[in-house]
Amino acid sequence: MSMLADQGFAPPEDTRELRELLERLEGADKPCLVGPEGERTPLPEPVFEALRQVVRALAQGRAILVSPHEPLLTTQEAANVLGISRPTLVRLLESGEMPYEMRGSHRRVRFSDVMEYAARSAKRREEALTNVARMSEDADLYERTDGVVVTR
Repeated sequence: MSMLADQGFAPPEDTRELRELLERLEGADKPCLVGPEGERTPLPEPVFEALRQVVRALAQGRAILVSPHEPLLTTQEAANVLGISRPTLVRLLESGEMPYEMRGSHRRVRFSDVMEYAARSAKRREEALTNVARMSEDADLYERTDGVVVTR
Protein backbone atom coordinates (compact mmCIF):
# COMPACT_ATOMS: atom_id res chain seq x y z
CA MET A 1 0.00 0.00 0.00
CA SER A 2 1.79 3.14 -1.11
CA MET A 3 1.26 6.57 0.31
CA LEU A 4 1.47 9.74 -1.74
CA ALA A 5 4.07 12.26 -0.64
CA ASP A 6 2.97 14.92 1.85
CA GLN A 7 2.72 18.43 0.43
CA GLY A 8 3.21 21.47 2.66
CA PHE A 9 1.99 25.03 2.10
CA ALA A 10 3.11 28.14 3.96
CA PRO A 11 0.78 31.12 4.39
CA PRO A 12 1.49 34.24 2.33
CA GLU A 13 2.80 37.37 4.03
CA ASP A 14 -0.47 39.21 3.32
CA THR A 15 -3.52 37.07 4.18
CA ARG A 16 -6.12 39.70 3.21
CA GLU A 17 -7.23 37.90 0.03
CA LEU A 18 -7.50 34.61 1.90
CA ARG A 19 -9.64 36.18 4.63
CA GLU A 20 -11.97 37.60 1.96
CA LEU A 21 -12.14 34.22 0.22
CA LEU A 22 -12.89 32.53 3.53
CA GLU A 23 -15.84 34.86 4.12
CA ARG A 24 -17.25 33.87 0.71
CA LEU A 25 -16.63 30.17 1.38
CA GLU A 26 -18.29 30.32 4.80
CA GLY A 27 -21.45 31.73 3.21
CA ALA A 28 -21.57 29.36 0.24
CA ASP A 29 -24.30 26.73 0.21
CA LYS A 30 -23.89 25.23 -3.30
CA PRO A 31 -20.19 25.46 -4.07
CA CYS A 32 -18.92 24.99 -7.60
CA LEU A 33 -15.94 25.74 -9.77
CA VAL A 34 -16.49 28.14 -12.64
CA GLY A 35 -14.41 27.51 -15.76
CA PRO A 36 -13.07 30.09 -18.21
CA GLU A 37 -16.20 29.79 -20.38
CA GLY A 38 -18.55 30.12 -17.39
CA GLU A 39 -19.22 26.38 -17.10
CA ARG A 40 -20.08 25.37 -13.55
CA THR A 41 -18.85 22.18 -11.92
CA PRO A 42 -20.39 21.35 -8.53
CA LEU A 43 -17.88 20.56 -5.77
CA PRO A 44 -18.55 17.42 -3.73
CA GLU A 45 -18.96 18.23 -0.03
CA PRO A 46 -15.69 16.54 1.09
CA VAL A 47 -13.71 18.54 -1.49
CA PHE A 48 -15.41 21.79 -0.49
CA GLU A 49 -14.82 21.15 3.21
CA ALA A 50 -11.14 20.39 2.55
CA LEU A 51 -10.82 23.64 0.57
CA ARG A 52 -12.53 25.59 3.35
CA GLN A 53 -10.20 24.14 5.99
CA VAL A 54 -7.11 24.89 3.88
CA VAL A 55 -8.18 28.50 3.30
CA ARG A 56 -9.12 28.94 6.98
CA ALA A 57 -5.69 27.74 8.16
CA LEU A 58 -3.77 29.85 5.64
CA ALA A 59 -5.91 32.93 6.43
CA GLN A 60 -4.99 32.48 10.10
CA GLY A 61 -1.32 32.55 9.11
CA ARG A 62 -0.85 28.84 9.71
CA ALA A 63 1.05 26.47 7.44
CA ILE A 64 -0.74 23.33 6.33
CA LEU A 65 0.35 19.85 5.39
CA VAL A 66 -1.80 17.88 2.96
CA SER A 67 -1.20 14.22 3.65
CA PRO A 68 -3.17 11.83 1.43
CA HIS A 69 -3.82 8.39 2.89
CA GLU A 70 -5.05 5.10 1.54
CA PRO A 71 -8.52 4.13 2.80
CA LEU A 72 -6.96 1.27 4.80
CA LEU A 73 -4.00 2.14 7.00
CA THR A 74 -1.37 0.00 8.64
CA THR A 75 -1.25 0.21 12.41
CA GLN A 76 1.86 2.40 12.16
CA GLU A 77 0.17 4.79 9.70
CA ALA A 78 -2.94 4.99 11.90
CA ALA A 79 -0.79 5.63 14.99
CA ASN A 80 1.05 8.41 13.12
CA VAL A 81 -2.24 10.08 12.15
CA LEU A 82 -3.35 10.04 15.80
CA GLY A 83 0.05 11.05 17.15
CA ILE A 84 0.33 7.97 19.39
CA SER A 85 2.63 4.97 19.49
CA ARG A 86 1.85 1.83 17.53
CA PRO A 87 1.55 -0.28 20.73
CA THR A 88 -0.97 2.23 22.11
CA LEU A 89 -2.98 1.99 18.89
CA VAL A 90 -2.90 -1.82 19.04
CA ARG A 91 -4.27 -1.66 22.61
CA LEU A 92 -7.10 0.60 21.37
CA LEU A 93 -7.89 -1.86 18.60
CA GLU A 94 -7.82 -4.89 20.88
CA SER A 95 -10.01 -3.16 23.49
CA GLY A 96 -12.66 -2.45 20.84
CA GLU A 97 -12.20 1.35 20.87
CA MET A 98 -11.71 1.30 17.12
CA PRO A 99 -12.67 -1.33 14.54
CA TYR A 100 -10.06 -3.02 12.39
CA GLU A 101 -9.81 -5.87 9.94
CA MET A 102 -7.21 -8.52 9.41
CA ARG A 103 -5.38 -8.81 6.09
CA GLY A 104 -3.47 -12.03 6.50
CA SER A 105 -1.66 -11.61 9.80
CA HIS A 106 -1.73 -7.80 9.68
CA ARG A 107 -4.28 -5.41 11.15
CA ARG A 108 -5.65 -2.70 8.88
CA VAL A 109 -7.65 0.30 10.08
CA ARG A 110 -10.02 2.38 7.97
CA PHE A 111 -8.95 6.01 7.73
CA SER A 112 -12.55 7.08 8.43
CA ASP A 113 -12.55 5.05 11.67
CA VAL A 114 -9.28 6.70 12.73
CA MET A 115 -10.79 10.15 12.14
CA GLU A 116 -14.01 9.23 13.99
CA TYR A 117 -11.95 8.00 16.95
CA ALA A 118 -9.93 11.23 16.92
CA ALA A 119 -13.15 13.29 17.00
CA ARG A 120 -14.63 11.17 19.83
CA SER A 121 -11.39 11.43 21.78
CA ALA A 122 -11.24 15.22 21.38
CA LYS A 123 -14.86 15.52 22.53
CA ARG A 124 -14.18 13.36 25.61
CA ARG A 125 -11.13 15.49 26.50
CA GLU A 126 -13.15 18.70 26.14
CA GLU A 127 -15.96 17.32 28.32
CA ALA A 128 -13.47 16.18 30.97
CA LEU A 129 -11.80 19.61 31.06
CA THR A 130 -15.19 21.31 31.31
CA ASN A 131 -16.13 19.02 34.21
CA VAL A 132 -12.85 19.71 36.03
CA ALA A 133 -13.33 23.46 35.58
CA ARG A 134 -16.93 23.21 36.82
CA MET A 135 -15.85 21.18 39.88
CA SER A 136 -13.11 23.74 40.63
CA GLU A 137 -15.62 26.59 40.41
CA ASP A 138 -18.11 24.72 42.61
CA ALA A 139 -15.38 24.15 45.20
CA ASP A 140 -14.43 27.86 45.09
CA LEU A 141 -10.94 27.03 43.88
CA TYR A 142 -10.99 29.98 41.51
CA GLU A 143 -10.35 33.37 43.02
CA ARG A 144 -11.88 36.37 41.30
CA THR A 145 -9.28 39.11 40.89
CA ASP A 146 -11.12 41.64 38.72
CA GLY A 147 -8.50 41.27 36.03
CA VAL A 148 -5.52 41.67 38.38
CA VAL A 149 -3.24 38.65 38.35
CA VAL A 150 -1.07 38.20 41.42
CA THR A 151 2.08 36.14 41.04
CA ARG A 152 4.76 35.19 43.49
